[in-house]
Amino acid sequence: MNIAALINRARNICLSPASEWPVIEAEQASVQSIYLPYVLVLAAIGPLAGFIGMTLVGYGIPFLGTYRVPVLSGLGIMLTQYVVTLVLVFVLALIIDALAPTFGGTKDPIQPLKLAAYSMTPAWLAGVLGLFPGFLLGTVALLLSLYGIYLLYKGLPVLMKCPPEKATVYTVVLVIVWIVLSLVLSAVLALLRPGMPGMPGRMGEGPAISTPGSANDKLAKLDEWSKRMEAAGKQAEEAAKKAEQSGKPEDAAAAMQSAIGALGAAMGGGQVEPVDFRQLQALLPESTGGLARRDPQGEKVKMGGFAVSSASARYEAEGKSIELKITDAGGAAALPLLAGWAMIETDRETANGYEKTGKRDGRPFQEEFSKAASSGEYNLLVAGRFVVSAQGRGVPMDALRAAVDAVGLARLEAMKNQGAKSP
Repeated sequence: MNIAALINRARNICLSPASEWPVIEAEQASVQSIYLPYVLVLAAIGPLAGFIGMTLVGYGIPFLGTYRVPVLSGLGIMLTQYVVTLVLVFVLALIIDALAPTFGGTKDPIQPLKLAAYSMTPAWLAGVLGLFPGFLLGTVALLLSLYGIYLLYKGLPVLMKCPPEKATVYTVVLVIVWIVLSLVLSAVLALLRPGMPGMPGRMGEGPAISTPGSANDKLAKLDEWSKRMEAAGKQAEEAAKKAEQSGKPEDAAAAMQSAIGALGAAMGGGQVEPVDFRQLQALLPESTGGLARRDPQGEKVKMGGFAVSSASARYEAEGKSIELKITDAGGAAALPLLAGWAMIETDRETANGYEKTGKRDGRPFQEEFSKAASSGEYNLLVAGRFVVSAQGRGVPMDALRAAVDAVGLARLEAMKNQGAKSP
């Protein structure tokens, strides 16, 4: 496959999967012909863009300017992500093949690899957004990646010969596997995640003081998660049965949408219309810690059925400053947040500062403070969908916690069901 053919394949599978999957199914292929150059080229987009974004563009850090990851650390992250992604494609193909008979499909040595590779196309193309690190563009990249689930759903009956009415549940099971594999990938990359300037390192520097939470607590969380996933699977199966009974394509599409919605809900997200950012702005206090409010802002980013809204303001006086922000990450956008600091408990300290995650009044929080830069950050997850963040310079951590409390967490908690779609 030459570059022109690669571009055509990527365009066709994204824009017209219904006609492209039969073409792919009929092609004579091998592991080498699928990996060279399609997988090797497209899978490199995200790691390469991320390397450029981390080392050349950098992360914007309030009050501190722009932070750029050292080149050697960036290279380590890039290569690790690239290699693990290549392995992930092959492992997913093995799982697709192994599960085929369970859902009435046919095992095959090559077709599952085609399915795994080409359905990942949107995610790989979205990786180019890594050139500009940031939460909102990261959210857009996530939403673009979700289109790969639809491609997977459309390709299963064609390549694996499973009955169309069983494609929904087959897809849901594979998506769960995909998520687990991606979490493993994230865990590997987290080992190489560098610390921010002036902050405790995240590659093992500094003594870990403690790790709150017993093994029983973690097992309980895992058990709760598995039950939610089981419930999502049952909901998807019921939707698939209704689609099978009607025999209408539109009902099959509705079943697919229901399955993905159930999966999102099980992962802590779901299809939720975020609160209008003007409502969030109204929660920002006029002042906090003796600092007056300045430059209030609000925005909403929407794509398809998912959206993120946020409101923020700066508080400044006598060389001290706090940036306070409320983000409603409803729907699929909540997944990366819930898979990060909101699900772990750590306590780490060095001579330069500390980092801690845990729960405060039952709400997950993350805080970090740099003694050298006299700056800190405090994040609190409210009602499983709102993130209240305070970043400060020249103020103690208590002032950042107080700023978050000044939002009126009870009022924010009361909005937890706002915009949620009825089941």
